[in-house]
Amino acid sequence: MPNVANSLLEFQAGHVDSVIYDYRTLAYFAQTDGADSARVLKQSVGDRFDVGIAFPKNSELVAGVNNTLQEIRADGRYHAIYKKCFGEA
Repeated sequence: MPNVANSLLEFQAGHVDSVIYDYRTLAYFAQTDGADSARVLKQSVGDRFDVGIAFPKNSELVAGVNNTLQEIRADGRYHAIYKKCFGEA
């Protein structure tokens, strides 16, 4: 997507299941225009930057993503992926 506005429009139209972007932006969206359709993960995805993942309300994907994030943080895979992509934190 060229920008987050297009991503959020695609989300609202049901063309995408989630949007990954800046936490504050997604939290604002979930409280305003997306109040009836979006929720934001409670756990931050990024270490250096607050990044959020927005899903449709009651999405079956939320529990799986939350569980996977906990698992890969606990077993070190998250750090390995982060290090490979962004270097040492």
